[in-house]
Amino acid sequence: MDKKEIFDETFDPDRSESYILSVQVSYQGIAFSVNDTARGMHIAYVSNPFSNEMSVSDDWSENISLIFSRYEVLKRKYKRVLFSFESNLFTTVPTDLFLAEKVKDLFELVHPLPNLFEIRFNHLKNSKVTVVFAIPYSITSKWLTYQPNTEFIGFSSALIAYSCLLKSAKDVSAVNTLFTNNFFTTSISANDELKHCNSFNFVNINDAAYYMINFCKQTGLDLNRIILSFTGELDDAKGIELILSQYIAKVNNGFNIEGSSYSYAIAAYKKSNWNLFNLLLCE
Repeated sequence: MDKKEIFDETFDPDRSESYILSVQVSYQGIAFSVNDTARGMHIAYVSNPFSNEMSVSDDWSENISLIFSRYEVLKRKYKRVLFSFESNLFTTVPTDLFLAEKVKDLFELVHPLPNLFEIRFNHLKNSKVTVVFAIPYSITSKWLTYQPNTEFIGFSSALIAYSCLLKSAKDVSAVNTLFTNNFFTTSISANDELKHCNSFNFVNINDAAYYMINFCKQTGLDLNRIILSFTGELDDAKGIELILSQYIAKVNNGFNIEGSSYSYAIAAYKKSNWNLFNLLLCE
């Protein structure tokens, strides 16, 4: 993660109650953006790496306090505050079948819960899916002392919400993949409905392409009847596009729907920070 601080000239801290603050924390650092709801435009973007990469067993309190002391703008009152932790520790449940009292059991069907983590969940109304996810308790407890009305959102949520917005021809499935430094998440949807969602560790583009293609095959998809799109943090996007195109008829480097516009200086980061900028899709 590189250190970036971009504030559009139209950014006005005194208008924060008409803005939406989106925050994403990873083991490498923290990033946040500000969306001006009146114009539907991202007008601030900041990425701040930690002095040392964090681990699963670390206490995050000091880093959270430090970011608030460094950026007073984070202490402002916002229309909404959306927060996501970059992690593949999640599972999805049809909202109609979800029971809050069973949330720990549902999560542990897929993942063991790490020590010092807590389980949270968020509903995606339009997708009819509930995302159950784990996040370090020291992040949420310290963050809430500054921003008590924060909405915590599972990392896969924006990808799922996006996938269910797509319109495709009959019998054509949309396969969408979001890359991070350490893992990638792939969703499969058809007819505005989520069919599958899973994450895989990222090793290299050949390995990633194999898992993406195999995931499609295992779920019974005809590779000639899918549209595969990918975005996120990926150094060799052209390379994986070339590999995938040997097996899949339609491959897109980038997603087609833009939920918001971007000020000129921020637009260059919209792919690598796709999840951060699109937490707004999670209703």
